[in-house]
Amino acid sequence: MGFCAVLPRMMVQQWGRIINFTGLAALQGTDALAGSTELGMVGMTRGMAREYGRYNIMANCIGAGGIESEEADGGLSYPPGPRDPINRWGKPEEIVFLAVSLASEEAG
Repeated sequence: MGFCAVLPRMMVQQWGRIINFTGLAALQGTDALAGSTELGMVGMTRGMAREYGRYNIMANCIGAGGIESEEADGGLSYPPGPRDPINRWGKPEEIVFLAVSLASEEAG
């Protein structure tokens, strides 16, 4: 829980950004352990957003689906299909753009 170390300073500054990352196992129900852990991350992020929003601290959780990478070749159990909102693998640059946008002062 790395955010615990910086949260007091964020509260004093009246500003901060917390960005958590999770997968889609929580929503797909693929694996009990991964699913419960990831759903816990979503719940924790929502709780932080609600509790610390009054300090101008924004908490978000990025739940990326399949991301194109060398490590993921053939390793993802749910390849994108025609019924998916975006029926292709995501690109790492798209996740980076989202994280940087959420961390910016203009977000919120």
